[in-house]
Amino acid sequence: MSISWETLAGRQDCIYEVEDFEAAGYALITAQVLYESESHQRMHYQIVQAYRAQYRERLSDLGFNFDLNEVGRFCYVFPKRAPKTMLPLKETLLILTLRSIYHAKASRGDLNKGIAEVTIEELESTHKELTSREITNSVGEMRALFQQMRRWGLAKLVDTEAGDTQPFVVAILPAIDVLINESWLTRIAAYKDVPADPPAEGKVNEEA
Repeated sequence: MSISWETLAGRQDCIYEVEDFEAAGYALITAQVLYESESHQRMHYQIVQAYRAQYRERLSDLGFNFDLNEVGRFCYVFPKRAPKTMLPLKETLLILTLRSIYHAKASRGDLNKGIAEVTIEELESTHKELTSREITNSVGEMRALFQQMRRWGLAKLVDTEAGDTQPFVVAILPAIDVLINESWLTRIAAYKDVPADPPAEGKVNEEA
């Protein structure tokens, strides 16, 4: 039987309140991934990290798989039995491209604290090479796509300094290495000849 948050919060060595435990659990489920490096997620990550056994048990009871990566300093959840989700083709191809770039950079040891940084030019050229498609011609749409990538804990845009020729660079986050598995990577070739309009079937947390 799992220990209640009230019991944990009442211990002399505990610095957290019941509301802190509840907020951290809610943040983890809604964000899917929590990073210590993200300032708005740091406290929630640290709570989950300190009480991982209790969160693992509770999340399992709710139907979620849970894991914590000490090296990358992130934790993540995904449903044990979730229906397949239809992702738009554009998002699917971007995820596949980001995962492929991350894999290549990790293989070369070209990561900074588990993060792979890539310029927009590199991203666009790799995406075109792998998929025979452009990502987008709109800066606004690019930002919107990466808002979704960030919400899933996969990647984010980082604004560059004033005067730089590009407004931002791409930071591919370490959870992409575990959330997007090898079965995703094998889809690149299959999508090269798919029309641009139909959605592609897939889900961010799909297992092999």
